[in-house]
Amino acid sequence: MIRGRRDGIFRALRLIPRIFVGLYDNHGVYHAAAIAFYTILSTPALLLVLVTSLGYFLGDRRAFYDVTLHYLLGVYPQMDDKIVLELESIIAHRHMTLLSFGIFLWTATLDFPSIEFAVNTVFRTQRRRHFLVTTLISILFITILAALILATTFVMSAARFLMAHPLVVSSTNVTALLIDNPFVGGVIPVVLSISALTWLYAVLPNRPIRLGHAFLGAILATGAWKGAQYGFAWYAREIVDFGSIYGSLTALILLPFWIFYLALTLVAGAEYVALLSESDGRKTG
Repeated sequence: MIRGRRDGIFRALRLIPRIFVGLYDNHGVYHAAAIAFYTILSTPALLLVLVTSLGYFLGDRRAFYDVTLHYLLGVYPQMDDKIVLELESIIAHRHMTLLSFGIFLWTATLDFPSIEFAVNTVFRTQRRRHFLVTTLISILFITILAALILATTFVMSAARFLMAHPLVVSSTNVTALLIDNPFVGGVIPVVLSISALTWLYAVLPNRPIRLGHAFLGAILATGAWKGAQYGFAWYAREIVDFGSIYGSLTALILLPFWIFYLALTLVAGAEYVALLSESDGRKTG
């Protein structure tokens, strides 16, 4: 049994270099570019939809703003101050008509068909889902995202209350140790990323996918994302000052490249899941 697991680990590791071949054969770079474009296009609409939807449940818009900014900074750590101010103005505007809400909801879902198309291309799926099914999956994902942000907002509000009324044991602020723990703050985004990517890799392909394969692909993509995040932060801090090179255009230039890289890691993770499924099929056969 131990030998079988060891062979499985070695087989999974040997498949990693083949990801680059798969990206080339399936035009992964172009799919990542399309995903990045639609992500930039749909993100403001997605924020407005989330603000309007959650505005009925949250009386404190500031709490929602803090949570949203926390997630976005986790994705793009070098976010410019001007973008942060624009984000705050978007979140402050939470009222819209039903027609406007429908238009923004449609715009917010534009990113998901491009992701589904890329993933199904990687898996060489013969039959595509109906457009309405894809739209429903997109809306479901937005609903899950809204529920996640809502839950996180409640947790942060509870954390503020606990910090105002700390639990002290033997002169030790137990509440501060738990809430301000950097390990907890670093683990939660990773867990959320792995969970979301596992769901994407398991659901988006129009064919049966083993949950274990989707989980491994999510780990690989998340590892590439976090590694690049820390590497980019170090490079920008120690090697080069992008602000002195691009000036006020820094965010405009770096943001599309960063989103493109994130999209490329998503497609690479799908390639890895497809390779695992193919290898498992050959082994079974």
